Amino acid sequence: MIETLQNFQEALGSFVLPLVIAMCGLLVFVIIFYSVAVFLHWKSRKDRENLRKAWKQSLGVDGPGLGSEDLSQIRIPFSDLRDDFLEVLRTRDLTTGETIDIYQRIGFYDQDKADLTSRSWWRRVQALNRLKHLSLAGLQDELTSLVHDSNHEVRLIALDSLSYLNEVPDLDPVELFESFSEKLDSLLVIKLLTMKPPKGFLRPLVDSKNPRLRRAGATLMGQSGETKLVPLLSRLTGDEDYQVRRRAAESLGKIGGIKSLSILKQTSKDEEPRVREASAISLGKILNEDSIEILNQLARDDNFSVRLTAFSSLARYGEEGRKAIGNHWTKYRRLAREAIFESYQESITSPQDQGAVF
Repeated sequence: MIETLQNFQEALGSFVLPLVIAMCGLLVFVIIFYSVAVFLHWKSRKDRENLRKAWKQSLGVDGPGLGSEDLSQIRIPFSDLRDDFLEVLRTRDLTTGETIDIYQRIGFYDQDKADLTSRSWWRRVQALNRLKHLSLAGLQDELTSLVHDSNHEVRLIALDSLSYLNEVPDLDPVELFESFSEKLDSLLVIKLLTMKPPKGFLRPLVDSKNPRLRRAGATLMGQSGETKLVPLLSRLTGDEDYQVRRRAAESLGKIGGIKSLSILKQTSKDEEPRVREASAISLGKILNEDSIEILNQLARDDNFSVRLTAFSSLARYGEEGRKAIGNHWTKYRRLAREAIFESYQESITSPQDQGAVF
């Protein structure tokens, strides 16, 4: 046994030295490779910093002094040049028109527009991300096609760019929502709300047999002061899907007005507690004596969340609200006490101060 171990040790010894040499060589290679990578990264960053300084000095007096010939001599990816130049422009005290003019004169704006149809998805994303901060005027057709792009990242940046347009592009709302997963509906709704989609855009969503689309339509109609959307919302308050009814009740509060109030009176009697709760929230935004009467009824609701919301909404009505809350002191003392305290914290001291109709 001892002799076997000695033979094994002698055999292993013949491999140790080559192995150590190989490991040392590999370590030296890794160190050299890492050092070269660090140096190239430092040099690239230094070149970009020098380029930014040159641009800043040039833009300080007579506009950009670097032309396309100067740019071709700099060993930096063209896309990086555009990003850097746009960043420099943002640091200058320039109007949007001046920024676009300079960006166009140096040739970057046309390149970005051409990249919107590039085969590389990442080029389409980068170009659209730059253009949305400059101007998307005249690019509605390109943006419409990118919203339905085969690449998920492109669709998302195109969706984000919708909010930078002055009006909703010529899109089929049903096709638009169906091209995204349901998980992104909230993001899609937020982006579309900034453009205040018109009635014609919303009607296909309201008329859809898909409850997902009707929910989106109900939320998109929550536009302040747009009373012309109330009839469409009125239809949705009788929807078979309680989520649609709940969102319709929420949107009615955002629109406001007497017309919304008359419909909220019906939704406050909905069989689903979450619809009644949404109604109570909306009634707290429409400061009217009829709202207090409806909230008084909701304050006696069998569902705790509905009662809590009703008390909270009554707290927005100042002295009139506190009187209504006092009517429930005996049965719901704790809720009433907290609501009265909350009413004194509200900036609204009286419904009359907010132009309410009493």
